[in-house]
Amino acid sequence: MRVGIVLGTKDATPFEFYVEVDSNQSLQVDDIIVTTSEYPRFGKVKFYGIVDQVISRLEGLETNEQARFHSQGLFDANLTYYCHIVVTRTLTDDGTSPKVPPRPGSEVKLADPEETKLALYFDKMEKRKIPCGLLSNNAPAYLDLDFLLGIKGGHVNISGKSGVATKTSYATFLLYSYFSSLKEIMEAYPEIGVTNTHAVIFNVKGEDLLFLDKPNTKLSEKDKKMYEAMGLPAKPFENVKFYAPPRPKRGQYEPILPNTESRIEGVNTFAWTVREIVENDLLWYLFSPKELSDTSQLYLAIRMATNWLNKEMKDGSAFHSLRSVILTLEEHINEIMERVAIGTRDAFLRRLYRAEQEIGSLIVPEALPFEETESYSIDWRKAQISVVDIHRLSDRAKYFTVGAILKSIVAEKENTGTPWPLVFIVLDELNKYAPITGDSPIADIVLDIAERGRSLGIILIGAQQTASEVTHRVVSNASIRVCGNMDASEAEHSVYGYLGPLNKKRVQYLSPGQMLVYQPDVPQTVLVQFPMPAWATRYQESVESGYIEEDFMISEIDIMREIEKDLDDKEKK
Repeated sequence: MRVGIVLGTKDATPFEFYVEVDSNQSLQVDDIIVTTSEYPRFGKVKFYGIVDQVISRLEGLETNEQARFHSQGLFDANLTYYCHIVVTRTLTDDGTSPKVPPRPGSEVKLADPEETKLALYFDKMEKRKIPCGLLSNNAPAYLDLDFLLGIKGGHVNISGKSGVATKTSYATFLLYSYFSSLKEIMEAYPEIGVTNTHAVIFNVKGEDLLFLDKPNTKLSEKDKKMYEAMGLPAKPFENVKFYAPPRPKRGQYEPILPNTESRIEGVNTFAWTVREIVENDLLWYLFSPKELSDTSQLYLAIRMATNWLNKEMKDGSAFHSLRSVILTLEEHINEIMERVAIGTRDAFLRRLYRAEQEIGSLIVPEALPFEETESYSIDWRKAQISVVDIHRLSDRAKYFTVGAILKSIVAEKENTGTPWPLVFIVLDELNKYAPITGDSPIADIVLDIAERGRSLGIILIGAQQTASEVTHRVVSNASIRVCGNMDASEAEHSVYGYLGPLNKKRVQYLSPGQMLVYQPDVPQTVLVQFPMPAWATRYQESVESGYIEEDFMISEIDIMREIEKDLDDKEKK
């Protein structure tokens, strides 16, 4: 459909030009257009582009007073309506892309679905793509999997305001799009296999992600049609395992239950034994990044303590709690750290006592007084999606949990020597774990994944409110960048250079569900709209739930009584 002509009173270049819009037509920002010009050397050249600015003005007027007179019918003027176009692609009949400008006066029309694919290089992606939302013309937009899966690049970084930018919703939507397209993906990447991809999602806010396997009963017809337009089914995730930390302040014979409220059924408890912490070299993660930066010799003290505990355990010693470890270290501190300054020893013990108060509930004894049927470790290979709920933990406990899990995944992938199976890591609040200033073990492991993850088969989908506060090496290693609603002042930082000057101004006006997406093979950042999750994001949206209200405490007491009764029966026998 014709909408105008290439404007002749403004410069047209191979990279940008203007369109004068016909009086009976209109264009809006994000519309995709196409125009054709003929050159003797190249023949017919098609120019594809995106509208990034729309201008309306009265020509022939010099003052606002004249404009007022014009509105009253007392002054003649011409209303002009024109748009700025960013060229995304030029194509000839033989497939070449000459760098020439469109000719002024050439007819401009809205791109149809096939022309949209050409304009944004979706045709070159072939089957190596997944839907990432809908464009302004309701055509699907796609991500190039070569830049997601580590072939040409890897990782996704998402920025935006908390609660408005819908960062976590978009991250889970991308995962849903990927897992829903596995059959097609396997044709393009046979080595992946239908079940050869996993994801670990850290749930950092509320219990929103504990219902990924439940349908969203509030999903509107409009959202269902959006899924249909992208060729995706509107249904919840399949093959999901949920993990939550233990309830704190447990008695010796109390059961170890997940610390959740809105869902109990199907939620597993995660925890560590002291042996796992020592043997896997996790003692570092008991200390906050600030504590490690405050005392330079603390690293040496931690290394000495780890080596000594390893030796003690090999000699048969057992520790059932973090408190027992601290008391033993305190008793032998002079022997263990004779080369460490007394002040550093004291600082080491003080920080360990503080860690025990915040992380003690995550430590379980190796031998429990009652029979357990399942380990408390997180095995990400057992399910397609593993959701790890950390929102109730203190910052120190979050550092420990995230650091310990990421370290174990990296170590396991290094030992296998192959990137398959692929594993996605979804981690929000990156500015906490990999801040722009300061070093720490947790920052090192996140940076290691950002820089080496592609070769290991670990893909980071990281998110944060402010990318300017995340270390540049983490953000810059993400091939795909996504931006939701954010303050215009934040968007002015150089890390958002991919947005371009006009998009930097418009980010503050984006609505929930709107994201600006950049990927290397598409020369222009594209606005997409994605639907509401087809899975429940809270108890009220779910069809089924393991939710137990006040009765939960009664059932917990009943369980404890049953355990005590069993123990009494065993003693009588």
